[in-house]
Amino acid sequence: MNKNIFILLLGVLFFVAGCGDSAKPKDLPKLYPVTITVTSEGTPLENAVVELVSDPPLKFQAITGTDANGKAVMKTYNYNGVPAGKFKVVITRDIDDDFVYTKNSDGTQGIAGSTRYRTLDIKFSKSETTPFEIEVPLKSGENTTFDVGKTVKIKL
Repeated sequence: MNKNIFILLLGVLFFVAGCGDSAKPKDLPKLYPVTITVTSEGTPLENAVVELVSDPPLKFQAITGTDANGKAVMKTYNYNGVPAGKFKVVITRDIDDDFVYTKNSDGTQGIAGSTRYRTLDIKFSKSETTPFEIEVPLKSGENTTFDVGKTVKIKL
């Protein structure tokens, strides 16, 4: 009986260990590390979405968000890095504001609704109009900090 349990556990271990790589697409190209910093008038911009768009479009999309320091460690298909190529850097940032509050049935405060706003000039949100570009793999000393200027608040 103990031998059967051991064999079963060994089989489960091999199955679980094998699952990690099976989800990775076989045609995913070599990825190069890319970290982009987004600032607004020199101040790090948190919660912006950074997307790298190529022409022609690649099969795998490189997209991620910025942290409290305005840094976006780019990921492709949820793996760190970006395939080689030239990319337009598309940056968007939307927020919810103007919350409408309500009382829940248990007496606690809840949110009944909010209004969505775009906080960056629309030119940064389209590959046709963004002024930002990078080429991967990055060249030594290449600038990967992009300043979006003053933030705005446009109701969506």
